[in-house]
Order: sequence, then C-alpha cells, then structure tokens
Amino acid sequence: MNPSDNLPIQPKTQSKKIKIISWSVVALASLALIFLVSFNQTDLSSNVKGFETATNNFLVQTLHTNTLTPPPLRGVFGGSNSPLTESGVLTWTNKNRADADLLPLALNPTLSGMAETKLQDLFAKQYFEHVSPTGVGPSGLAQNVGYDYIVIGENLALGNFDGDKALLDAWMASPGHRANILNVRYKEIGIAVGQGTFEGKSTWIAVQEFGLPITACPVPSSSEKVSIDSIKKSVDATEVSITTQKTAIDAMTIKSGSDYNQKITAYNTLVHKYNALVVTLKAKISDYNKQVVIFNTCADLATTTQKL
Repeated sequence: MNPSDNLPIQPKTQSKKIKIISWSVVALASLALIFLVSFNQTDLSSNVKGFETATNNFLVQTLHTNTLTPPPLRGVFGGSNSPLTESGVLTWTNKNRADADLLPLALNPTLSGMAETKLQDLFAKQYFEHVSPTGVGPSGLAQNVGYDYIVIGENLALGNFDGDKALLDAWMASPGHRANILNVRYKEIGIAVGQGTFEGKSTWIAVQEFGLPITACPVPSSSEKVSIDSIKKSVDATEVSITTQKTAIDAMTIKSGSDYNQKITAYNTLVHKYNALVVTLKAKISDYNKQVVIFNTCADLATTTQKL
C-alpha cells in the first residue's frame, strides 16, 4: 500500500482526537463541579434540617412552656353570694389594665369557649387545679380548640365573692394572678363564670383565659416553606440522575464517538440544572431563615416582657 493513501485519514483522526479531548476536559470540569456542588448541597441539606428543627423546637417550647398559671385562688364558701358576670369581669379586668396604662384585652370567643370548658370540667370532676385529673391543662385546651398562641395564661377563682369587682380585687391582691391581668403582651381574653356545687357546697367559680395569638408575630411564609421542600426534592432527584449518568459514562469502554459525546452533553446539562437549583434553594433558605429570626425575636420578647 502506498503510504500516501493514509494522508486524508490523518487530519480526520487528529481532529477527532482533539474533539474527544475537548469533551473529556468538559466532562472532567463538570465532574469536579458536581462533586463540589454535591458537597455544598449536603451542607444546604443540613441547613434545611437545622432551621426546620430550630423552628419546630421553638414552636413546641412556645406552645408548651409559656403558660402562666398561678396557684388557683380559693375564696370563702359563705358570706356574700352576689352573682358574677362575664361582662363585669371583663370590665374590671380592663379597668385594672387601664390604671396601669395598659391596653384593654379583647374578648375572644375561642378563649371564652376554653374558659367555659374548664369551668364545667371543674364542677364535673370536682377538682380545682389548672391541670385536670386526665392531664389536660390550658395548653391542651388551646390545642383542642385550635388556638395557636405564643403566650397563654389562666386565672382560677373559687368562692362566693361580693360581685365582679371583689373578685378582681382578690385576684389583684395575688402576685401571680395580678401578673396575668397586667401582662403587657396579652391581647385577648376569654371569661367564664358559673355557680354550682363543689365539695358539697354552693359556690361560684371564675375562669380567665389570657392569650397572645401566634398571628401577633410575623409567621414565616408557609408557601415559601412548600417551595423550599419542592426545590429540595428536585435537587435530590437531579443528583440521582447525575450519579446514574456518571456511572453509565464511566462504564463505557469506548470513550469516543457520537454516543459518548451525547452522554457527556446530557450529563453537563444536568450539572448546570443542578447548580441552578442549588443556588435557588440557598437563596430561598436564606430568605426563610430571616423570617424565622424575625418571628423568634418577636416571640422571645412576647414571652419575657410583662409588667407587674
């Protein structure tokens, strides 16, 4: 064979070699990038789990520990038997707050329903405590009626008082009950009063349920959280696809040709998609975390600020 017969083939072979090297460089660069992003994505996953845990713990602590319940006030069974009224208790409660330069409390039907449930339970089960014999306290009552709160408080009184003002005077003379009545963070109240038989004697019981609803602080966007979860799923799914494609590329015995190049192109496309998703996820997590910080700051203030 004449050696000159190979001359047309050589440039083509050389060109093909250059092309393969070029694709290999792109592939290696992409592999390096995906390994780096996978590392960052792992960090982001930790951040997502971290702020979810922090938020959930905060809400659990808020709903279950920020319940202000001074020891129930026992009055006398005998003496005056003037009737108590919910409107009168509200009036004198807000009169005491006004004297302390505090805003009045709004009557909340849900809290009043809680108070009525507590009142009936006290008479029915013949106990006088914030927690029932079955273990239900103010936080449990709130959960049962769907009242989400940052701070909640309960005042109880049993006895025959000389009207609504006398009842409030008795509560105000007790430091714990006074603290509830004059708590600067409360915005709402529920009230229930009733007369019945307790320990074999006719008496009145009065219940106050105080609350600062969770809506008083800017709650992190639920739609933003849903978006974060959705993007996180896309990130995970794309990572699986990238891993699968890389395994297939690594398994190819011939690292050249149109099939190889197509797989490299598809792989690089997934890498770019993955990187874009990670950037978006990181930005959304950052925005959501800022909302969490604002909420936590507001709620922390709500649980620690009170005027005695």
